[in-house]
This record gives sequence, C-alpha cells and structure tokens, in this order.
Amino acid sequence: MNSTIVDNTAQTIGKTLLALRKAKGLSLDGLAEKSDVSRAMISKIERGERNPTAQVLGKLAVGLGTSISTLLNPHAGQKSPSAPTVLRAVGQKVWKDPESGYTRRQILPPDVTGTPEAALIELPPRARAEFPAATELTQRHSVWVVEGTLTLTIEETPHRLDEGDSMILGIPPAAIFENRGSSAVRYLVVIGSVLP
Repeated sequence: MNSTIVDNTAQTIGKTLLALRKAKGLSLDGLAEKSDVSRAMISKIERGERNPTAQVLGKLAVGLGTSISTLLNPHAGQKSPSAPTVLRAVGQKVWKDPESGYTRRQILPPDVTGTPEAALIELPPRARAEFPAATELTQRHSVWVVEGTLTLTIEETPHRLDEGDSMILGIPPAAIFENRGSSAVRYLVVIGSVLP
C-alpha cells in the first residue's frame, strides 16, 4: 500500500476508545460484557499499553455499536466539508494490525452526516482477519476487490471474490476475510448511509 505514515499509535486508539466508552456511559465491565473483550485488555488499550489486533478492534466496535473506522479515527463524528475537498494520501489515517499485517487506509472518514465512508484494506499473503457480527450497526457494508483474490466467509460459507468482484454485506454479519494466495489482496470496504 502506498502510504507514508502508518499510525500504530496505541495511545491514539486508547484515547479514542476511552472517549467513546465514556460517551456511551459504559464502565470497563459493561464494555467487556458487550464486546467479549476482557476488562484487563480494554484497560491496557485505553492506557495505550496495548495495540489491539483487527479482531479485538472489531469486537470493541460491536460492543460500542460503532464501526472500526470510528475507533481508529479520533476526529470521527465531525461534519464533512460542504465544498470540494482534497484528502491527501499523506493525511489519510493508516493502521496496521500488529498480528496479521492487515493494513487499513481510511480514504473517506466517518462523519455525522451519513456520508459514505470508505477504507482500502491490504491483506498480506496467507493472512486472515476475523470480525464479529455488528448487530447494533444500522449501516450497509459492501466490499469491492481491487487486486488479487479474497475469500470472504459468511456463516461458514466461503465466497471467492476475484479482482473487480463486489459483495453487498448489508448490516455486517460475522465474517472472515482471508487471503489464501501468495501475493497481497487489496479491497475496498464501503459503509453506506443509515438504513431507514
């Protein structure tokens, strides 16, 4: 992925997680119960002592009823500009999973107006990222493969998506994103407007 800055700043993620948890009025125990992530792990992440994996971020997002994009973006919830605006590559938020090498570039950040958000994902060879169902989210998710072949398993059914293929997930079900090949897979995740 052509990026100049990968933000693996555990402190940034920790501050955002803490702010979101408090905004939802959840205790550490409350979020632990809702997310299936231990209280101790949440506390370490909030203190910036632990950089979470993609799977842990997914569980925390579900527990908070938000998206991974919001957890990774300390400025989430701001309004999008009303005039044409260039979002330079150097300023786009890029995060890398310390375990799998899964890399997420936030192309269009989340905002409060319902404008679609988009993230470009790069999954290294033979890597996988597993995410829980996002039952409390009310936004549609779609995936479009930019390069390579992605195996996307939904409810134990694998779907092979080749370059140019797309899949509409709706409200995100439990999913495993897997690269079974020998070269990186790049795909776009688009989160659409709030459902009626």
